[in-house]
Amino acid sequence: MPFSKSRLRHTLPVFLFLIIVGGFFTGSLLFKADRALRANLLQQTQAIAKTINLDDVRSLTGTAADLDTIPYQKLKESLVSLRAEIPQCRFLYLLGRKANKQVVFLVDSEPPNSKDYSPPGEVCEGETAHPSPVFTTKLASVNGPYSDKW
Repeated sequence: MPFSKSRLRHTLPVFLFLIIVGGFFTGSLLFKADRALRANLLQQTQAIAKTINLDDVRSLTGTAADLDTIPYQKLKESLVSLRAEIPQCRFLYLLGRKANKQVVFLVDSEPPNSKDYSPPGEVCEGETAHPSPVFTTKLASVNGPYSDKW
């Protein structure tokens, strides 16, 4: 039995209402899931940060000269070990910002023969070159997602 104009007039608002409520409910679920994911990521990052020796990080220059230093080697070992402990983690790296505001790699978890290896001093390009206001505010945050070569 085809819809009459009168029946359609009464049914259309119900359908629109259901679509709006369904959209709101879906958006709410996505927002909550995103918040939970970001909170979990921030918690993991803070746990990792506690294992990093800040004096070792401060001693890095963000240049190839770091490769032969003990602090670089210790940090590299730490990142490789941490990455192995966190199965869902694909890469770990420390970034720094030079006086000219360029964001550079300090240490990463990749072996030098990996296509994803980033040597100390390599400029971090793309959206991740501005990963967060952490360089100015010194506050932990979770931003992104970003698109980059990794």
